[in-house]
Amino acid sequence: TDMDKCIQRYAKGETVPIPQPFHFELPDQPTLTTVIYPAGIPEEEVEPQRKEIHEELGLDDKPYLRRSMSYNFPNDELLNKYLRNIHQYIFLADAEDLKIYLVHGSYTYHHYAQDEINDVGWGCAYRALQTITSWYKYQGYITIPIPTHEEIQKRLVAVGDKTPEFVGSSEWIGSVELQAVLKTMNVTSTILNIADGSSFGQHSRMLAEHFEAQGTPIMAGSASLAHILLGIAWNEKTGIAKFLVLDTHYTGEDDWPTAIEKGIDWKGEDFWMPKEAYNLCMPQRPEGV
Repeated sequence: TDMDKCIQRYAKGETVPIPQPFHFELPDQPTLTTVIYPAGIPEEEVEPQRKEIHEELGLDDKPYLRRSMSYNFPNDELLNKYLRNIHQYIFLADAEDLKIYLVHGSYTYHHYAQDEINDVGWGCAYRALQTITSWYKYQGYITIPIPTHEEIQKRLVAVGDKTPEFVGSSEWIGSVELQAVLKTMNVTSTILNIADGSSFGQHSRMLAEHFEAQGTPIMAGSASLAHILLGIAWNEKTGIAKFLVLDTHYTGEDDWPTAIEKGIDWKGEDFWMPKEAYNLCMPQRPEGV
């Protein structure tokens, strides 16, 4: 059995690992896929096993089978403090002429006024960073807790981006600061500058390629707002594009119906403000499955 194979593979002398089943939702698979991993063995040590299963199932080189990516059953979902993968309940009308490119994997939704912190008016980029960090955590790339506003500020001071009095302030941050904080977590990112919101759609190909290759959430920051891009629907021939935007400025409760109604939606190109410059922080996915 798979349990026996797991024990044989990971036993070391007298030490016999405890096999643990994990269930995964995989693309084009009608049922959950179960993988047996040994308890207590680090993620990097079971990567050869993951690679074998990837090959066997014809999966691409994105992670699908890390423990942190295992399926959340509905009862588990209710125990979560933050809403996970809220975009899966949003449907795009009139999508037949558009190809949809989406975030790959799991993340949690972070927005204004969560965690008993009143950051309305200044904390939107911090919330975007928390959402992006949650993606790396859920994919098993990092193990640190999702940083608080103060921890984010301390990291910026530590790398020389800000002076010590920045810690504990209500100062706004943008995409360049996000890039600096991600770097402290060994996550690289690129910055895409869009000089005018009215030309946002002209970058559709690059955004589609990002979601196809990297699959990470993007922060789109302007002079006063920060939104999270979770996907793009694009017609390569006509150039028409729609953008799946997660709103960090949402101040409501973390209940599914309200957050789905008010916190996320597909937006047209007119959503991006003309004459407003945008910096997009586009985090890169590390190598490995």
